[in-house]
Amino acid sequence: MLCLSVLLFSVAAFAAPVEDTVEVAEAKAAFNAAFVAAEAGEHAALAPVNTDAQAEQIPNAYLEDAPEVAEARSAFMAAFENAEAGGLAEMQAPAPVHELAVPAPLVYNTLPLSYAAYPYTYAAHPNVYAYNAYPYALGAYAPYAYAGIPVATVAKAE
Repeated sequence: MLCLSVLLFSVAAFAAPVEDTVEVAEAKAAFNAAFVAAEAGEHAALAPVNTDAQAEQIPNAYLEDAPEVAEARSAFMAAFENAEAGGLAEMQAPAPVHELAVPAPLVYNTLPLSYAAYPYTYAAHPNVYAYNAYPYALGAYAPYAYAGIPVATVAKAE
């Protein structure tokens, strides 16, 4: 029990707050002063102000165009004004004419097949529920045979 008491006392002693050092106390005081000033609205006076003297605007100074540049500029402006006036179609080459071949007509061929032609249907297996027991296989739907996959053949061109 004595060991437990010593242990608890030492833990409590280590958990006690430590006093601030001189630097920490000064920093806390400076922060508190700045905070109080900011609450009072004096923080706007701390904003930097630009008091630099600005130089005068540099005047525009352009170089004269070389003769080939001036010629190209005038040619471009003439073509641009022609295009604005609607002369762009005259400058373009005519569009090519595409002639497509007429495809041959398709002939669909369906074969008259039914489920009875296949020995691996439900009726061929005795351990499986009979195919004919399903109601949609009887009555009005019974005469419709399975038509198979439509086969497309190309008719010969005449």
